[in-house]
Amino acid sequence: MRKLLLLVVPIAVIALFMGSRSAARAEDTFRGQMFAQRYAQAAAMLVAPSALEVAPDGSLALTDRAGNSTAVPAAQLPFKVSEPPAEPRFPGRTMMAIGPSTGGISNFPMVTLYVSFDGGEGHIEGVVR
Repeated sequence: MRKLLLLVVPIAVIALFMGSRSAARAEDTFRGQMFAQRYAQAAAMLVAPSALEVAPDGSLALTDRAGNSTAVPAAQLPFKVSEPPAEPRFPGRTMMAIGPSTGGISNFPMVTLYVSFDGGEGHIEGVVR
């Protein structure tokens, strides 16, 4: 029994480490797709009810894990990578859509997207305007 335990524990630790690397890789890929405005590829990485859709006018409709939808105007895109979340109610990493500015003042209210990954499955945890 002890030999089996000595074998199982390292395998579990390796699997946990590989899973976290897989999630980090998937998150990096998603963030890159969002910044490059490759929304179809980014959408394919999300698990329902999380979703994103491009409207005919170029705006982006984001649906979070709770089913809440938020529209982001085309002029405000793309999303840019930002630092750890400032909103403690949402786990995951953040991206922000700021859009153009005039005299250093944004023309739109900032939109913050909170995204988390479990393995290769992505979830929009929340969107804050």
